[in-house]
Amino acid sequence: MNKLIEHFMEDGEEYEAVSKCKEKCLNGGNPSCNCEPMLEIRRKLFQYELTGLEPDEIPQLQEKYDTAIKALSGAILEKAEIPQWIPVSERLPEESDGDENGEVLIRKDGEDWITKVPWVKEEGATYWHRLPQPPKGENNEH
Repeated sequence: MNKLIEHFMEDGEEYEAVSKCKEKCLNGGNPSCNCEPMLEIRRKLFQYELTGLEPDEIPQLQEKYDTAIKALSGAILEKAEIPQWIPVSERLPEESDGDENGEVLIRKDGEDWITKVPWVKEEGATYWHRLPQPPKGENNEH
């Protein structure tokens, strides 16, 4: 058992005194009583010591945590299919780019329209992208 926990458990009198001070302050007692910040500091130290980490281990743990978060975020973004607007001048959609009805979303004159893949160029579209997948398990009939 670490030192602060031992002290905290053994030092019930001090904890009780701080609790009484806090109670007195809350019931209109001495407004200059400073027990609440001290009690909060003790609570935080107690929680910190429960981790079993030494102070010099915290930056290393934070670095490992940051690295793991970046790796996880990258993996999630790789798996996520985020629709991107594709300029028609760069590439026209192919049939495989369309949804189950062979449609894609186009941008034409600042407005968005749904059209069949073969008609993208004829519609005068400047950009296009795939339609999102419908929610799983929902009946998509109107």
